[in-house]
Amino acid sequence: MGPEIVAALLATGVGLFTWSHQQRQNVINGRFTSIKKKVEELEIRVNEFPTTYALKTDLTTGLLEIKDRLNHINDKLDQLILSKLSEK
Repeated sequence: MGPEIVAALLATGVGLFTWSHQQRQNVINGRFTSIKKKVEELEIRVNEFPTTYALKTDLTTGLLEIKDRLNHINDKLDQLILSKLSEK
């Protein structure tokens, strides 16, 4: 084998190795990009979570405030009805 053939085989080997390495790198980059996109979408969903859902304690507190206001309105109506009945 002459030196030209050895150089050609060596260049072909290096070229195939480089091409194979590049293909594997593209696959890995694609996977990392996919994972990065999924993580970003998850972060967006987690950040939206407090605006979409209420905690049980917040809901209970809000319902208690509404109950207190309704009781206050009920007491006022009772007083109004009793005052109208006593006028007659």
